[in-house]
Amino acid sequence: MIAGLLLMLAQAVEVAPSAIPAPVATAPLELQVGTPIPLVIKDHLSTKTNARGDLIHMEVAADISAGGQVVIPKGSAAIGEITRCETKGAFGKSGKLEARALYVTLGDRTVRISGALSARGRSGTTETVLTGIAAGLFAFAVTGKSAEVQPGTIVQAILDRTVRF
Repeated sequence: MIAGLLLMLAQAVEVAPSAIPAPVATAPLELQVGTPIPLVIKDHLSTKTNARGDLIHMEVAADISAGGQVVIPKGSAAIGEITRCETKGAFGKSGKLEARALYVTLGDRTVRISGALSARGRSGTTETVLTGIAAGLFAFAVTGKSAEVQPGTIVQAILDRTVRF
């Protein structure tokens, strides 16, 4: 009996096909290759403590939008890698640290980015030359400074390919 009432109700409320809105086709959101991605370094980097191949933890410094919608939120995790790490040395040789950005993580997806970071310790060359003149062969005792990058340093990366969301 209830089934019969439901059937009558369904027939009474007949909906014309034109009254149902058609799904709206939307273009996918897209970020173009070269889109800037500002990053904040989370780790302390130093030629004293890091080595080539070490990963660098970063996060996106600002929301990145496409079509008026945030597609890469501020705070998204990003990873980089140290590509060169030379410690300070004798005769005023300063430390050198270079790194590159690799990717941003968005849930279970990674978005490839690129960018480079370079840091150099202050050189002690002038001191070395002066000490070398004064002390002869013992100039190697004067060293340059280690290269360091502090947490909170802002670096710029870019998308290395077009990304659809």
